[in-house]
Amino acid sequence: MTSTEQQIRALLGVPDDAANVLLLGMDAHMDWDWLNTFQTLVYTGNGYPQGSVQEIVQQAWNLMSQNQGPTAPYLYSVCEMGFLRAALETNPALLTQFQQDGLAQQLSIEGGGITSPDNLLPHGEAFVRNYLAGWAWQMATLGLPAVYVYMPDDFGHDAQLPVMLQAMGFPAISFSRMPGSWASSQITPLGGGPSLYDQIMAQGADFFWQAADGSSVLAHLEQHSYSQGNSLGNDCGNMPQAVAALAGMLQANQPSSPTPYVYLPCGNDFALPIPCLLDIATAWNNAQYSSTGTWAAVGTLQQYLEMVQAWSGANPGTLVSRAFDPTPYWTGFYASRPENKILHHATVRALLGAEVFGTIADLLQTADNLAWAPVQSARQQAVAQGWEALLPSTHHDYITGTAVDSVYTEEQVPLLAAAHTIATGARRTAIAEIAQVVAATPKVGETPVAVFNQLGFERGGLVEMPPPPGVTATSVRSDSSTGPVVTTAEGMLLFAASAESLGYETVYLSNAAASGGSVTYQVSAGGDSVILTNSLLQATLSQQQGWAVTSLQPIVNGQLQPDLVPSGQAANALTFYQDGGNLYNFGNEFAPNGLTVVTGTLTAGSARVMADRGLRVRVEASVAFDDGNGSSATYQVEYALHDGEPFLRMAITGAAPLPANPERGGTPYAVMVRFPFAANGSAATVDGVLRGTPYHWDDELPVPYWQGPTFQAAHHFVVPSAGGTVLGAIYHSDLPAWAIDGSGALIGCILRNTPASYPWPPAAEGRGANGVDFGVHRRAYALRVPQGLGLPPSSLGIFEESWGFATPLLAAAVNVPSAGVTASHPVTVQFPASFSLAAVTSGNALLTVAKEGQWNPEAVILRLYQPSNTSQAVDLSLAGYLHATGASTAQVLPVTALEQTIPGASALPVTNDAVSLTMPNALATLEITGS
Repeated sequence: MTSTEQQIRALLGVPDDAANVLLLGMDAHMDWDWLNTFQTLVYTGNGYPQGSVQEIVQQAWNLMSQNQGPTAPYLYSVCEMGFLRAALETNPALLTQFQQDGLAQQLSIEGGGITSPDNLLPHGEAFVRNYLAGWAWQMATLGLPAVYVYMPDDFGHDAQLPVMLQAMGFPAISFSRMPGSWASSQITPLGGGPSLYDQIMAQGADFFWQAADGSSVLAHLEQHSYSQGNSLGNDCGNMPQAVAALAGMLQANQPSSPTPYVYLPCGNDFALPIPCLLDIATAWNNAQYSSTGTWAAVGTLQQYLEMVQAWSGANPGTLVSRAFDPTPYWTGFYASRPENKILHHATVRALLGAEVFGTIADLLQTADNLAWAPVQSARQQAVAQGWEALLPSTHHDYITGTAVDSVYTEEQVPLLAAAHTIATGARRTAIAEIAQVVAATPKVGETPVAVFNQLGFERGGLVEMPPPPGVTATSVRSDSSTGPVVTTAEGMLLFAASAESLGYETVYLSNAAASGGSVTYQVSAGGDSVILTNSLLQATLSQQQGWAVTSLQPIVNGQLQPDLVPSGQAANALTFYQDGGNLYNFGNEFAPNGLTVVTGTLTAGSARVMADRGLRVRVEASVAFDDGNGSSATYQVEYALHDGEPFLRMAITGAAPLPANPERGGTPYAVMVRFPFAANGSAATVDGVLRGTPYHWDDELPVPYWQGPTFQAAHHFVVPSAGGTVLGAIYHSDLPAWAIDGSGALIGCILRNTPASYPWPPAAEGRGANGVDFGVHRRAYALRVPQGLGLPPSSLGIFEESWGFATPLLAAAVNVPSAGVTASHPVTVQFPASFSLAAVTSGNALLTVAKEGQWNPEAVILRLYQPSNTSQAVDLSLAGYLHATGASTAQVLPVTALEQTIPGASALPVTNDAVSLTMPNALATLEITGS
């Protein structure tokens, strides 16, 4: 027996000769907002037998205070720091009790995030920040380290989740839902054979979960749900009955527990702590220990995982290591309530930009920051509050769109909209701080403009900005080129520019003549088709096909290539499905005919074409749908082709149809966009999909558990292939639900409205599955040609292009001092005309984060990502950082993504303003301080 096992057993009062230990773990799974709003849950709860958060915490504190013996104390666990913080702040006596009674020895933090997050849909950085923010509060308030992650209620899991977990420093995770487990849509795969759940149960519910990049964490499957033992609370007055019930639960769990330790979760949604749990353990030990050799103790999941890990280390090879995909479980929530997804991802992007530009502004203002201190403080506070407002949306009943209508309407969407406003405001503030004092050198008649790039790689593209007051422009000059400036139909200035990694570049607007831009268009004589062309592709849009794309031909060396759209078909075709599902599930998860194509009438109006002097052409049109049975809707279809881009941008705005007379029955709808593909001129059947994940990528198709399409949660990009041939790519910022339809085309679900009852919203909202979505949503995405497409593991190209698609370059006018400036009163603080905070100069990696340190505000935190799935040598330039700080060199220390010290990690040497590092896995985080 290892020393770790001995120490934990001694604390729990377990005899050394106990062959097995059954741990009874008590917690309360607290959903941020599902059936009620956050405040209601804190003060009132969902009603008996559940408790309010205040009641749960108070009773848990009392039980711990009353049971503090040297062995077998009452132990308790909490997962969601947002609720724990609310309980302690609304009832300060709880914090006093915690401190005075020394409850830190009895409380375990399960992960310590603000919420228990979904791990399929949130932005990868939001997933990390959920835990960073939770840790920041609880470490300052309670000082308890969290050593594992608890995700009991996620509706499926990302196969690459260990990438983020290991990067954050978590060695273990516990979860309870996977294909074939409790409450799955279907229990067995269509092709026969055991479900993933059955495979795990047969090989052991404790195993090592491996991601494609080599990241690995100890995983524990809670075999029969996270509430398996909660019914023991009903037996407090009948110990023999409690012992009998415990025997049944042990019998259910022990065969799949590959170590001497068995875990029994005793919590449930907002469950009050079981007051007699110690008595039940004692009754079991008195009645059953001598005959079973199994000792029961009230413990924590943390203790269980620590003992399993220690036992595994002493018995190498006994726990299975496996890579696997814990989807599909439920999949309809990928597309439900899309506004939550749209606002979540847009807010994260704005906050990341605010951090990058805020860090640059703070560093460059170091020499003269006293006057700037209030602005810096206000902006930093706005960023912090923006994350605070955003992070609840990571929850598995929030970004998923599975809350009841009232919570979605009165809390989720308004809160996210406000968070987005805060985030974009903070980013604008940081940009304004920089632009006002850039040391531009305009020529006579020129207006300087700073172009900002928040992404961690150099890039170019179109920039759109309001004209500075009194400024007109026809050209733009940079250090390397001159190009045209266009005033758009909306009165904005449009021009091409580039900027360095995590930085900005100054360009100069003037009324000089300029040429450039390759985008052209052609409208047919009858106005029923539009052809868009740039140097890399040609696309044909057809009114007869509802303004879908009937032809997309790549251009290579000036020559048109074979069409990517099969003859007689159309890409980006609006397709309407009868969807008999609910907020959680697509209809075909219940029955084969639960998700079927509806034949209706699609009527397209005339197209409006807006050309921007070869830089861009936009097409807008209205398309109406009517199924002839009371359901109708109107959609705005948009296209844009930019100069030099190998993809056609597109967007559709509208709402999913609702029946006109729902009380007489009607059709709940899912609205798809369909993309058939051709290869070498012939129709192709998509049989492979490579897609982005929250912080990595994956190319495994899910095992089908139901007939019809099985949707996957995709981030940033989707790459279909046929027989190993890449057919193209879809870029998107917030459209996660993609699948292959029965004809071998790629489909994406852009809208869903699947109410299960009438009237809407229903009087009895149930578990939230009866929700309705009246909202109008804009879904934006792009279709890329396959030529020149850089794919992982060898290339970062698809990450750079898709991230750039979702995060345009920004610009602001530069204030150039002239009148009143003399030699005796010079402007002493001027930012350089171009700046890059940090940049990868060698290696297949890019930067994803630049921010001030959570624990050390004087430090800058940089995060890097590399997709190779092998170890990667990376060189990183810190010249910009050193110039801004005036430091002669820097200390560079590898830390976890939660900015904690990595045991054994040493500072990396800085040579010639650069640092070299080896990235064994996909993510690495560095803490930079000047010296």
